[in-house]
Amino acid sequence: MAAPSPASTDERHWPRRRGLEWWASVRFAFGVIWLIDGVLEWQPADFHNFLQTMTAVSQGQPAPLAALISAGQVVVAINPILANGLLAALETAIGLSLITNRLSRWALGISALLAAMIWVFGQGLGMVFMAGATDIQSGPLYVLVSLMLLKALPARAYRRPYLTLR
Repeated sequence: MAAPSPASTDERHWPRRRGLEWWASVRFAFGVIWLIDGVLEWQPADFHNFLQTMTAVSQGQPAPLAALISAGQVVVAINPILANGLLAALETAIGLSLITNRLSRWALGISALLAAMIWVFGQGLGMVFMAGATDIQSGPLYVLVSLMLLKALPARAYRRPYLTLR
């Protein structure tokens, strides 16, 4: 019996490989979004307004949420420029990691945690407890996409770089 030709082997695994390629494309697009977030976070205005943004988010929130955001403000108030620099560096590193597929499983885990922290401290849970709130903002979506990518792509998909030289 003859060995199957490479073409027939490729056709047999086509749906599974095609699905991996789609999820890898989603990972790449998500990396671009994180990279854009990181680049925008490096703007000088963000360094000067970082603490004021957190203060504005805590205004009018229910007492438990306001207390949690205030605790975050105390930490950021130690050195707001360093805190914003750390945030910008993390966002940029997550984006680059997801684009190049280097340590991307770690990046997705950090992405979920960072997005949750941004949603709580930077977006005040999307201001859902405020009068006139209409959407929950982007935090939950980032967490959901991060966790979906962690679950959808098998570990072997993270071993080879997405941007391969041909």
